[in-house]
Amino acid sequence: MRPDVEMSLGEHLDELRKRIMRALLGVLVAACIAGVFYQEIMTALLAPYLLAWEKLGVSTAPENPTPPPGTEGAAGNPLAAVAKNLPPRIILGSPATGILAIIIVTSVVGVILASPWVIYQIWAFVGVGLHEKERKFLRVYVPISCLLFIVGGALFYFAILPYGLAALMSPALTIQVKGIPLIDPSVMLEDYLKFIALMTLIFGLTFQTPLVIIFLARTGIVPLETLARRQKIIIFIMIVVGAVLAPTGDPMTCTLMAVPLIVLYEVGLLVSWLMGRKERKLRLAEEAAQAAEDAKWEREHPSSDANSTEPSDPYGTGEDPGGGESPTGTESAAGGGESPGSGAENPGGGGEEPPDDVEPMH
Repeated sequence: MRPDVEMSLGEHLDELRKRIMRALLGVLVAACIAGVFYQEIMTALLAPYLLAWEKLGVSTAPENPTPPPGTEGAAGNPLAAVAKNLPPRIILGSPATGILAIIIVTSVVGVILASPWVIYQIWAFVGVGLHEKERKFLRVYVPISCLLFIVGGALFYFAILPYGLAALMSPALTIQVKGIPLIDPSVMLEDYLKFIALMTLIFGLTFQTPLVIIFLARTGIVPLETLARRQKIIIFIMIVVGAVLAPTGDPMTCTLMAVPLIVLYEVGLLVSWLMGRKERKLRLAEEAAQAAEDAKWEREHPSSDANSTEPSDPYGTGEDPGGGESPTGTESAAGGGESPGSGAENPGGGGEEPPDDVEPMH
């Protein structure tokens, strides 16, 4: 869409349809490419489950599972007996679960791979209707937001997921009845993929914290001074949120969840301060320049009222500000004009007396 061409509502809807079709076509192509490598993708998603067993110190070899060094069979490590009798497996649950899981996973991977193309189509449609400041904001913050989301998801997958799965499974799997482990360590494929998807989304969103802080500070919704002054309270809230969002309640996982939140909050405060530093300098420079201009004008135009002791006549009438009559008016009155009762006007000497309720004119 060209920004210098006016379009009707129908043309806008047609343009929107074209952009949606192009975005979906890009996602379809990327999903097909991901489908070619579905085995590698599923292997990468299922690997943390196997790694979790290794974190527990259990050998997951298909034959002759061996206990960790320094232990002797099931007596030294109860989880070794579990792995020997009930080796960890991923259960489909239904015949269609496997193919549906592959389709969903490859579709999600396709959306991720095609996200730059999808964002470009969205930008091509709505970008022309935005102001230059808004376009600049999106050009800067959208790539940063995508990068932070990827970093958050990668942190969960590589650092937290294996420890989280191990911490989630180990308490229940060590329960035995008369020395026999009755709890099956296998998990459903659908539940496992939902767990990974949900936690990846949560970690990706929590890594948007710096952008949220910058947005609040830049728009003035919450001043930067308030965010900095209430750090202790906000950090405590983040620790509680990290404990709630963590997949397990163990201190290790809660720490891995809370520490990034606190670090990202501090990064957001620092970036907001650096971004506002330039604006503060410009504002102070403008205020100083304005003060200098005011002082210069006052020096060039001193006030005459400060040196004058007599009140001025703003209208130039020559009247005394005290309210007295002017000398000219006094002489005119004393000059003796003919009175209304003079003989010139009334030869008979007897003029009519004015009514009592009428005040004679002087």
